[in-house]
Amino acid sequence: MPLSDGEVADGTIECWLHGSRFDLATGRVLSPPATRPAAVFAVRTDGGDVYVRLDDDGGCERAG
Repeated sequence: MPLSDGEVADGTIECWLHGSRFDLATGRVLSPPATRPAAVFAVRTDGGDVYVRLDDDGGCERAG
C-alpha cells in the first residue's frame, strides 16, 4: 500500500493499513509492525513547483 495515503500529523506519517508510524524527517520506525525505515528524500519548493533530490550529487528534479 502506498504510504502517501497515510495520515500526517506532528512530523509523522501513519500507514492507514497496518498502523505503523514513521518519522517524516528521518524515516525511522516509531511504531510496529514495520521493522525497516521508510525512504526519505530532500525536497524544496519554488513557486508552485516541488523539486525532489533523487541522488547524492545535490541536483533536484521537478516532481510530477
